[in-house]
Amino acid sequence: MKRKNRPWWMWVLVAFLSVGILDAIIGDDGSNSPAAAPRAAATSAERAPTIDDARRAVDNDHYRAAIAIATAIGTRDADSIRKRIANRLAERVLSAVRAGERGRAKTLLVEARDYPTTTRMRQARARYKAAQALAAQRAQQHRQAAHQRRRAEALKAVPEPKPQSNCDPNYEGACLDPTSADYDCAGGSGNGPDYTGPVRSVGSDPFDLDRDGDGLACENR
Repeated sequence: MKRKNRPWWMWVLVAFLSVGILDAIIGDDGSNSPAAAPRAAATSAERAPTIDDARRAVDNDHYRAAIAIATAIGTRDADSIRKRIANRLAERVLSAVRAGERGRAKTLLVEARDYPTTTRMRQARARYKAAQALAAQRAQQHRQAAHQRRRAEALKAVPEPKPQSNCDPNYEGACLDPTSADYDCAGGSGNGPDYTGPVRSVGSDPFDLDRDGDGLACENR
């Protein structure tokens, strides 16, 4: 049986349809289409930082990064972030003061000098100064109490007076010769001619042994 020759336009149509089908199979996901390129570029591009990123950096104590982000955005935003950092440092100072960590509070206040003085920072500095003053007052009270304890112990170490004749009535705890030219504390730099250990000064102190006037003479000798 003899085949009939098909018209030329049928061959063109078959070729066109074949190319279309092949293109649909290969590029079904759309990745090779011209429209896919902009979408891929937009997906791969990094998101531009925002002021919220800078704020989060401050809250995580990354101050330099926060300032860098804000500066890239604008001057007003940078000023806002610097104030936020100052307030963040102020809160940390207050927390350190409450915990009794005055050394840490001082370090934070030194760091805060690079940032604006906000209302919260003024409050933090005032609280720190109050804590320092209270600590100094307590330390002074402890020193005074320690001094009183040492003085009481020194007084106890002075022997009780014993009835003796020819003793200077201005002193107790040792018998000092009232006719002596001078008395000095034993072990001191005085030149005598007579010396004594710890005694109580109960009169006019003619030998000038109780120079601080506390009633206890030669206690440190």
